Amino acid sequence: MIVGYKREGAPIPLVAIHPFWRKLDCNTPYVEDYTDVVDIGPEIELLLSRFKPPVKIHTRGRKRSGKAREKDISEESTKRDKSGFEYVIQSIKQSSQLDVSIPNQISQAKFMKQPKEEKVNTQRAMLLRKRTMDTERYLNEFPPFLAPFIRNIMDVLGDGHCGYRVVSSFLDMADDGWKDVRHDLLEHIEHHPKLYERVFYDHHRMEELKSSLKCQSSFADNSHCMSMPDMGCVIASCYKIVVVHISKLQCLTFLPLQHPPPPVESQRILCIGYVSGCHVVRLHLTSDSPLPPASRTWERFRSDVASTWITPYLDRMKIFKSFVGHDVDIVDIHDIEE
Repeated sequence: MIVGYKREGAPIPLVAIHPFWRKLDCNTPYVEDYTDVVDIGPEIELLLSRFKPPVKIHTRGRKRSGKAREKDISEESTKRDKSGFEYVIQSIKQSSQLDVSIPNQISQAKFMKQPKEEKVNTQRAMLLRKRTMDTERYLNEFPPFLAPFIRNIMDVLGDGHCGYRVVSSFLDMADDGWKDVRHDLLEHIEHHPKLYERVFYDHHRMEELKSSLKCQSSFADNSHCMSMPDMGCVIASCYKIVVVHISKLQCLTFLPLQHPPPPVESQRILCIGYVSGCHVVRLHLTSDSPLPPASRTWERFRSDVASTWITPYLDRMKIFKSFVGHDVDIVDIHDIEE
């Protein structure tokens, strides 16, 4: 079509351009679609039907008695036709001589026909729990010198709640633990309004972050995603943990603002990795890995009792500074003279 306009020397009308290229914003939300679910129910039923032998019905002859009659009742009774599952179990017992015992409720429920919508939801839930993540590609999203110190990268569902899913997985919460994390962080800010008005330098900014935490729907838009580094000190202070933020452009360590540290062996480090410009994963670092410098937010607004949180990590922070390049920002607050 465009070749025709060019050949004729005519301008290209706006309606001939795809709507995507008519937008000023080319960014698209990071959403994983699991609506294309494969239903293998018919194939399973076909497979089971192959194990079901034809039933021989006795229509003539006199009734048999004694042991022969007991055998007919136990093995060839026509009062109830065995299910395909029972024939499979029987064939396994005969071939392997194993004691296979399966509760009736389980065997019946497994082959009970479910409504289509319920079956799709069940399969989608199984996909979300059992899918394998290609996390090696994320290694290029972090400073190269950190690669030898990354033991594992754990991915989470990219539904806009990924940052809070990472926190809930670190705290060993359930699949929907991200809801509790949002609630905990919101409650923490509301209990310390004066502190976080100073931390965020603006009451309006604090209200924006509180609003971003108020989302319990299945998918979250950009306005409800986790904002880093703003939420770093909030997470660290709420759960009394060390939070490390790693990305190609910025690396920081956040420490609790108001609580004294526990013994070093009891301190826990949550490492959050920011990838693809819109997604969050969880990094598992080695115990001797370099750590980014502490955020200036912590240095300026921490209480005196929280000042020793940084002590066990000073050497690791010095090593990080010696390796990091100028293309990676290691501060969250820039002074005017900088």
